[in-house]
Amino acid sequence: MESHLPISITYIYRYGKFNANVRHTLAKKGDIPKRWFKHFYIFAASVSTVILCLISYKHLYDGKIPEIIFTLLDTLFGASRKPLGPQTNRSWNKLTTTTIACAFIFLLSTYMQLHSNFILARLRKNKDGVVVSHDYKIPFYGLFEYVSGPLQFTEILIYVMLSLILWQASTFHYVTVWVIANQIECAYLTHWWFRKNFKNYPKKRKMLIPYVW
Repeated sequence: MESHLPISITYIYRYGKFNANVRHTLAKKGDIPKRWFKHFYIFAASVSTVILCLISYKHLYDGKIPEIIFTLLDTLFGASRKPLGPQTNRSWNKLTTTTIACAFIFLLSTYMQLHSNFILARLRKNKDGVVVSHDYKIPFYGLFEYVSGPLQFTEILIYVMLSLILWQASTFHYVTVWVIANQIECAYLTHWWFRKNFKNYPKKRKMLIPYVW
């Protein structure tokens, strides 16, 4: 089916090594280097840290959030972002066993995803941390011993756990469905690419779910 699609469509879901053999001048000009996304991670990390500090300060120490924060939020997102319930309606007793279990799996999945990223980052470096090769290599250790797409596996787990925690936030489930569909497609392409380009690729390694699929 893919062979009948125009390149402009396949470029939507193929990136990097998956497009290495495609020769299309116009489509290639639309490629964006991954290093361009560095600013996003720098911004997201700093903003998320500030938000976590403010939320912890408010809920753990009953602190007062600066009025400029509310003004900024009202300006950017409007008054509809405000909660419908009273601010005093919160209690640790509302934490269920399911919520705590989901939070634990969420944190564990985040750690395993970070660990998998470290494994990938070390593939092209020597013991001193210097990049010595730009060739693709087969990753081993960690979740890579079981699946070709540990990053996708843990990403799906993270969003499924968030959906369970935020069960009443119905709109968030659309995000989770999109992530699942997108990550399955990424895992499939990764598994297919490694098996095609490495004859010694581990045959027992599954695509996405350890021991299953």
